[in-house]
Amino acid sequence: MTTQRATPVGVDPVLHLATPAELGALHLRHAQRRHLAAAVLDLAARGRLRVADAGNDATVGYALDWYLLLPGEAPPVGVDATVLAEVRTAHPRHAPWTEPGSEPAVPERQDALREHEQRLLTLVADTPSRLLSRVRAHTDLPRVLAALDHDVVERGWFARSSRVLPAGLLDHLHGVHAGRRRTRDGDEVAARLRAARAGLSKHRPEAPAVADLLPTAVALGLLDLWTAHLGQLRPPPPSWFTPGRSTTARGWLGVCGVATAMSVEPPPGGGAGSGFVGGAGSGGGFA
Repeated sequence: MTTQRATPVGVDPVLHLATPAELGALHLRHAQRRHLAAAVLDLAARGRLRVADAGNDATVGYALDWYLLLPGEAPPVGVDATVLAEVRTAHPRHAPWTEPGSEPAVPERQDALREHEQRLLTLVADTPSRLLSRVRAHTDLPRVLAALDHDVVERGWFARSSRVLPAGLLDHLHGVHAGRRRTRDGDEVAARLRAARAGLSKHRPEAPAVADLLPTAVALGLLDLWTAHLGQLRPPPPSWFTPGRSTTARGWLGVCGVATAMSVEPPPGGGAGSGFVGGAGSGGGFA
């Protein structure tokens, strides 16, 4: 069953038929990390997460990492980037904002959340450092991706009997004739989605709609275009985002950096670095 979200005036209703992550998975026939990046931004916009820049060293010209914070949590105060790097390397389970003996709250199941969203929030709650680099390297992340594929099946857009190909092969094939088989309804929505995506790539909306549709643009692979568009519009930054000190860590540019960092594969060995170096990349935004 499809529950349609509220649609702003002038926006194609297909973009609000499901979560941004589900629309992205339908578009490519399989779930990717960039779809979870879209889920992070969407959950933050809905008050389920807050994002805070972790690059506290004013001499560093790029963001090292970000905190994904559950409601009621606050990022560390007075920890510079050098100490932060030592903490997350030597003490991966260090949670600097909790009182001794306290445990971070695990989000409760709510009907408004889809399965992939609930699993993603639970994964964040299971990452004591709350650093995005450790969230994206979490061993349970493939289960979140599987839950996303399952949610699209539950909407009636993927065939229940279909099998998804290995992620590496899917990436090689760029999602063309690969991944899960769509149903007739899924094909119809995907066709509408392709048209809406083409419209978003050519005629990007004004600031209010940009903020609302950024998670969907990320899920549909339009982060490069929308990063440039946001740089021109310069809308007020979202209230859920705590910027860093560097230029690339502020405002919507910093938000787009979060999306890029969540989209890329973690370095070998699950290192702590975010991989965000402030340059344009083909993966959609900054890499």
